[in-house]
Amino acid sequence: MNTKYTETLRTILEVLNLGLVVLLLFRWIGWSDSPLVTIFNESDRLEDIHAPNAVENRSQLVFQRDGGTVTVEDIIRYLHAHPELIDTTEKRQMLQQMQQTQTALLSAEENLKQIEYQLNTLALEVYQRLTPAEQARIRARRNTDSVEGIEAQYWQALIEQVGTEQ
Repeated sequence: MNTKYTETLRTILEVLNLGLVVLLLFRWIGWSDSPLVTIFNESDRLEDIHAPNAVENRSQLVFQRDGGTVTVEDIIRYLHAHPELIDTTEKRQMLQQMQQTQTALLSAEENLKQIEYQLNTLALEVYQRLTPAEQARIRARRNTDSVEGIEAQYWQALIEQVGTEQ
C-alpha cells in the first residue's frame, strides 16, 4: 500500500513539474498574456528588496519605465465588464464620486484651455504694441531670459545643495 501511495504522489509531482516547465516556457518565449509584472529580479540586492516600501517604490518605477499606467478609463471599462464587483453601498458611492470627480476635472481642463487661450491672445496683443526693436529683443533673448532668469536659479541652487551634502 505504501508503494501505491508513493507512485501516486510521484505521478502528481511529475505532472506538476511538467506543468510548471510548460508555463515557464510560455513566459520565457513571451506567449503569455499574463498581467504579472516582474518587479524584482536576480540583479537586485537584498537591500533593494527589503527596503521600506520597496514594492510600492519599485512598482512605480516599473510602471513608469514600461508604460504600465492604469487610467480611469481602464478602471471604468474593467468595472463595466465586471459590474458584480460593485457589490456594496460604499463601492457604489465611490463609483459615483469617481464620475463626479472626472466631470469636474474635465470641466477644469476646459476652463484652463480657455484661460490659456485668453493669455496667449493678451500676450500677442501686448507683443504687437511693442516697437520693432523691443520685438526683436524679445525674439533674440526669449530662451536666454527664460534659462538665465529662471532655470539657472534652480540649477545653481541644486548644485549648491548637492555640493554641501558630501
